[in-house]
Amino acid sequence: MYASPANRYHYAHSLALRINSPMESTSFRSLTTVDQQQHWWVEIQTQVPACTYFFGPFDSDSEALLLQEGYIDDLVQESAQNITTEIKQIQPQMLTIDNNG
Repeated sequence: MYASPANRYHYAHSLALRINSPMESTSFRSLTTVDQQQHWWVEIQTQVPACTYFFGPFDSDSEALLLQEGYIDDLVQESAQNITTEIKQIQPQMLTIDNNG
């Protein structure tokens, strides 16, 4: 899978904790920290209308890249102009942003 140097991956780490039971025996349990990896999203910006759209989430940047063409085609059919795209590993707060204010 291709990932640009700017993209960073966060991996969950396994942590072994020592737990004492009431009978004084010792057991070990493996816990995984909360997976903080953000999903991949297609960010599409258009000048007409002046909007930013987010499509996703995707498990990989290659999946997002593969499917972005369909989103672009839909926007072209709706007469969107000057379209730019970027694949990002983020968690957007809104799926559609009106860039006019």
